[in-house]
Amino acid sequence: NSQVLSGVSNSQGVEARIIASQSVISAWLRVDQNRDGRMTTSDILTNTAEKPFRFWSNDDDDYVVGTETKDRVPVQFADWKNRQPDTVRDLEDFTRLQLYIGGLHEAIKAGNLYIGLKWTDTNSTNPGVRIFRNLDSTGRTGFLTDTDIANNQSNQTCILDASLPVGSVNQTGVVTGGGAYVLPSSLFSDLTAATPSTHLLFEGCITGKGQLKLIILKKENGNYTEIGEGPGVWLDIKNIRDLYARVRVTPEDADELVALPLPYRNAATFDENQSNYQAEAFTAPSNEEKKVLIFVHGSNEQEPESRNRAETMYKRLWHQGYKGRLVFFHWDTLVGYMDGEYPVGQYNMNEYVALKYGPALKKYRATLPTNYTVNVISHSLGNGVVGSALKAGMTVNNYIMMQAAFSAKSYNASLPTLPRFQAAESLKATPDLAADRGYGGYLQGVQANIINMFNPVDFALATGTVAGLEANWEKNQIDYKPDDPPGIGQYYYGTYSQGTVSYTLNGTMGALAGVGGVVSEEVNIGEGTIYNFDRSRSDHSAEFNRNVQQTDAFYRFVFEKAR
Repeated sequence: NSQVLSGVSNSQGVEARIIASQSVISAWLRVDQNRDGRMTTSDILTNTAEKPFRFWSNDDDDYVVGTETKDRVPVQFADWKNRQPDTVRDLEDFTRLQLYIGGLHEAIKAGNLYIGLKWTDTNSTNPGVRIFRNLDSTGRTGFLTDTDIANNQSNQTCILDASLPVGSVNQTGVVTGGGAYVLPSSLFSDLTAATPSTHLLFEGCITGKGQLKLIILKKENGNYTEIGEGPGVWLDIKNIRDLYARVRVTPEDADELVALPLPYRNAATFDENQSNYQAEAFTAPSNEEKKVLIFVHGSNEQEPESRNRAETMYKRLWHQGYKGRLVFFHWDTLVGYMDGEYPVGQYNMNEYVALKYGPALKKYRATLPTNYTVNVISHSLGNGVVGSALKAGMTVNNYIMMQAAFSAKSYNASLPTLPRFQAAESLKATPDLAADRGYGGYLQGVQANIINMFNPVDFALATGTVAGLEANWEKNQIDYKPDDPPGIGQYYYGTYSQGTVSYTLNGTMGALAGVGGVVSEEVNIGEGTIYNFDRSRSDHSAEFNRNVQQTDAFYRFVFEKAR
């Protein structure tokens, strides 16, 4: 095609040759259909109406608080409504699009031809995307992994703000509807015969499915006329909640729980064997790989917050190339005041409830396809839910513990009593082994490869202070177990067979190395490692709180274990 068009500068001549040779015109759009990090001919051939490229609409709400960027929950203003990324965090809601124009670059530079986009085959839906130039000069994913590229990218306005759709002015920069949208010629100013590709990004704005096509236009008397088109890409823009599975535990809250004075709210009284689950409807894509990753969130989280964390994990694993199913497993936790005082009763009640919900997780896992690999990943006290499920007989392939807020002695009963627990133990000896309602040996003979991702200086687990006073997991263990937290002891120390009453005589999994026992692998994610989670309060949840550019190594590790 470059030979056919070489040396042609007259717009009528270019038009004639395009019309005469549309079957060999080398111009197309391409996405990374198989998400392997490369764009090849295979990505064009496998992108079809039956297997479109699925992506989510950018409906979350990223904003800056001080030096941190967060997701606002609930959403006040969807990010896609802005003409540029809100923050560097917002870039995890973007993905790549490549535009190839072959030998047309000289005609475009001369103003004889224009390149545009339009939707076809939308079948009564109305998908919409916004287009940006990819500032990674290699056309790769530096916007997700390189802070400098991300900072520059976050200041870029969408390229359609200065362009016109055929016949009217485009006020929003969103490619949608039945019109044709003309790309500015400046977008192609640096192309040559040797480098004929333009590297773009797009964000999903409006849900729907169709083919986004590249079109070739001429301009006469201020009007654009379409004279040809190249292959497009099939896109399916969806609400992100349709892209992962959602499961809730039962029973939940007031109907099944006994009211108690604040800040403890409620105490669960149901028998653990009554715990169950309710799964929302989920339709798996036709090309889903036969693997499942179940995410169990931590405590002191309202459901919208924990769901947002599941969506953050989904996005970051998606960008790593994960093609299996992510399941958000939501358990009912008490939510209490966190600043100025340590929420002792609330935390201990959440531990009690977490252990009761374990059988529900086991029941759900048993419903998954038998030919799927099943992995579990859990954060903080969510590991109490998973531990209880494993104790009840749940089997999984890999179990990844993220900053686990649970006793190390549960995984290895032979761990010694640490010096910092000896003083408390000398004043009042407590049961040690699980058979005596302690932690020691709580988990034995589990059917899972357990991977402990720990931070030795984690705020919530090892080093935290509030108002100058220690406020962390170990402090709670020493000061409030097996004492009776006000108003809840009759429930916390009931007859529940999976419960624990004594404090641990060793530390928490999420801050310790060398646990051994049933733990197969250890990964230090603390200061000085490639993950570099620090001792700040927010870094107890760094995998969710930090921007995507700072967590690439973390999710790459999770991806390798979950793939």
